Amino acid sequence: MLGTKIVIRLTWVSVAKVLFLSPAVALPICLLFYLPWDSPNAPAWVQAIGSMAAIIAAWLIPYQHEKMRVRKQKEDLLASVGWRCG
Repeated sequence: MLGTKIVIRLTWVSVAKVLFLSPAVALPICLLFYLPWDSPNAPAWVQAIGSMAAIIAAWLIPYQHEKMRVRKQKEDLLASVGWRCG
């Protein structure tokens, strides 16, 4: 399973579809146009959204790092076993 090669091909059309149809992109764009930026509460909302993004990033970065570390450890173990058996 580790020897399988995966190829992902992206076209400009597929990237554009993902960018424009993704809720993660569409929602902030809608917020940019429809929020009352003249309100005195606008900076508080920007800070709140930034804080939520920072919390998500603080969880996601170590999670992804741990997944990569475990995958690398498995690959190294399989490579060392293959070297000794072969």
